[in-house]
Amino acid sequence: MKLLILFSVGVHFFALSAGAQSIGPGIYDVDGIENDGTSQYQDVVNISVSPDGVCKFDLGTAPDVIPGFCLIDGDVLSASSVVGGHWFGLYRATAEGVLQGTWRIEGEAGIGSETLKLRK
Repeated sequence: MKLLILFSVGVHFFALSAGAQSIGPGIYDVDGIENDGTSQYQDVVNISVSPDGVCKFDLGTAPDVIPGFCLIDGDVLSASSVVGGHWFGLYRATAEGVLQGTWRIEGEAGIGSETLKLRK
């Protein structure tokens, strides 16, 4: 039974990945819901990748930029920073230039959600 469940999960993941969208560098407009589940916000994220593969995820605009780092693996991006506590976000490309994800801050209740859209 366990083997059947693992096989089903693997097939489902493969099917989802088959049409995966790419994640590219650029400036993304952010529409989000705070981790209280009700407060909405808008912001900007700059995702950049250096020639040696270092991924940066910088939230906000100067002079109020919160620097972070990230990892891109196919259609998934994970990002981390320090914002009062350790912040961690996980995003998936749902369409070309669109990322949807959730985030959490260490020591705070609730999970926030965001949609990032690449500026054209």
